[in-house]
Amino acid sequence: MRSAFKKFLLLVFFLGWVETSWAAPPFLNIEGEGGGGINPFAYLINPPAEGEIFGRPSISAWEWIGNGYNFGFQSIAFNVANRLELGFGVYDLDITDLRDDLYAATGNAVDLRKDHVRLFHIHGKLLLLKEAELLPAFSVGVGYKWNTEIDDLDRYTLQDAGVRAFTAIGYDRDDSAEFTAIATKTIPWALPTIISAGARISRGHQLGLLGFDDSWHAGLETTIAVLPADKVALGFEYKQKPDGMKSLGPALNAILGARATSRANDFTFKEDDFIDWFFLYMPTPKLSFIAAWATIGNVVHTEVESIWAFNVKYDF
Repeated sequence: MRSAFKKFLLLVFFLGWVETSWAAPPFLNIEGEGGGGINPFAYLINPPAEGEIFGRPSISAWEWIGNGYNFGFQSIAFNVANRLELGFGVYDLDITDLRDDLYAATGNAVDLRKDHVRLFHIHGKLLLLKEAELLPAFSVGVGYKWNTEIDDLDRYTLQDAGVRAFTAIGYDRDDSAEFTAIATKTIPWALPTIISAGARISRGHQLGLLGFDDSWHAGLETTIAVLPADKVALGFEYKQKPDGMKSLGPALNAILGARATSRANDFTFKEDDFIDWFFLYMPTPKLSFIAAWATIGNVVHTEVESIWAFNVKYDF
């Protein structure tokens, strides 16, 4: 995953010196949507040139580096008639620590047989209301996510006992739709400020990287970004997330008995909200970099707490 990120970085670093107009918000968030770092904006990505219907694509890669859990997000999106944004993203979560710790905690009885999970996401975002002097821009979005690994993990976890352990703690399906509604306004203060607020209705756990259940959850998403110069932005974001999965510990203890160690109770699958602070810099036309510090709380069985996040994005 880190190798792919480095190759992507080299590609856009080279492309970034093609001279055109300067990049501008929105950027591509981790979900592949035009926005900030973790949340979408109502604004659409990379508008088409005057007289054209289709905008040129934007590409983006994120790398999150945490305490035992690393996330990777790659995406591409484009604009249609300055009214519709369409995009495709791939998410990866390194679960090597989960595999190793679960194997040890169950007396070598449980092997996930995989070191990562992968999620695909397609989305569309429709700009219903363009920004006016007194009114924010307003967009609605729909996405479809499917996880190519989680069903195998569910099946492998306690295969010998004939139990799907992930199902026992709240996993129901490997794919789902989700919906967003976002309002965004740029306020022309001395330091221009972007304020964005919206809601996401989803059935996903950890963005869908741990699968989906059959219940819908609504979460708030807010972003505040200040643009102190043409090439720089500073921002704060909050993303509310569901906490619907149960602990794996009781299932492991009930099925494995004495083979399960005391660490079997560590696998809580608790899910916390995301908060981040980001710094964005646009060194050349069409090219931007983001560095962020984020708190993401518990991931499966580890209090990751804080991570460093890095992004590179290029507009063709």
